[in-house]
Amino acid sequence: MKLWTLEFDKIGSIFRNPDSGKYEIGPMANGLGGPFETAADYYRAWATKNMSVPDATSDLSRQTYELAPFISSDNHGPFRLFHPDFAVHNILVDEEYNLLSVLDWEFAFVGPSELATQQALRNGTYPLPILAVVPGVMDGNGNVIDQQWQQGFQQRSEFIGAVASQEKRLGVSTLMSIRINSLQADVCWLMQMWTQKMP
Repeated sequence: MKLWTLEFDKIGSIFRNPDSGKYEIGPMANGLGGPFETAADYYRAWATKNMSVPDATSDLSRQTYELAPFISSDNHGPFRLFHPDFAVHNILVDEEYNLLSVLDWEFAFVGPSELATQQALRNGTYPLPILAVVPGVMDGNGNVIDQQWQQGFQQRSEFIGAVASQEKRLGVSTLMSIRINSLQADVCWLMQMWTQKMP
């Protein structure tokens, strides 16, 4: 099986230039601006846009702005094609589970590589520092004691293990399995929850 990846030198939306007929990276379709030369520029733009959200109950945007240079391990790229709703409901497979098609590319864009980690949505879990303030979820030693949350973390661990197993089987980089379980993944997940106005 031959594997290939798409790599880009800028962050933004892909569009076809009507003059040249070539595909280029341009401003983000969501009004964020761009194209961006670095991941830090992308995160600062996201933070700036979201600092003015009325009735905001956290300072995530300000913190994201300040931490922007440290979020990405690949600040200068290469950047990757990102499908913001890559999940089972947008994948077509045949009877033998061979991938036939990926649907719903409407809001796809080229972004920092760590954005790919947010799509697993932490497999039903929250970052531990957030759970620590929810009564009855963790004990005084930082252990998750709630059975529902324990199950979520078990499923997450199994998912990461499955990704790592596939990386090994295919002989490819282990970056995905490592980054799913990283602070960068937590930041990207929080940004996604903020954008979706989730608590």
